[in-house]
Amino acid sequence: IKIDTFLSGMVEEPKSTYQVKSGVPVYDIEATAGDLEWNGDMPESITGYISLPSFRECVAFLYLRGDSMYSILKSGDMIGLIPVEDTSIIQYGNIYLVVTTDNQRMVKFIRKGDNDGEIILRSKNKDYDDIILPVSKIRKLFRVKGPIRDDWQ
Repeated sequence: IKIDTFLSGMVEEPKSTYQVKSGVPVYDIEATAGDLEWNGDMPESITGYISLPSFRECVAFLYLRGDSMYSILKSGDMIGLIPVEDTSIIQYGNIYLVVTTDNQRMVKFIRKGDNDGEIILRSKNKDYDDIILPVSKIRKLFRVKGPIRDDWQ
């Protein structure tokens, strides 16, 4: 399923004998607090739904893998995503899922770049270097609303 189709509401959801279809869909795909490849398309399988008032504006939940955003986000967290249609309205200092034109996906803080037309992708974990990215290389952009964490153990 293409993300554009997904966002336009034209997705035909999978049929199941018992499935609650209320809330924000959880997709069987991982976002990375690192730099693994993903082209921005949503997978066909929805693994569940989450309905929480504070995440109502989200369009999807994805699982996070990696430690570049530790201690704010942890590997295994589900992150709620809000699409950003206009990259000229980036709220610097917030956390985003950035999908690049060469299919890299990264969950990072976005900072204003030193040059026009550039942004800085910054990890919370100081073991990771900043990444300077031309805004023209952004294929898809989602603001991370926050995590849902299963760390009760």
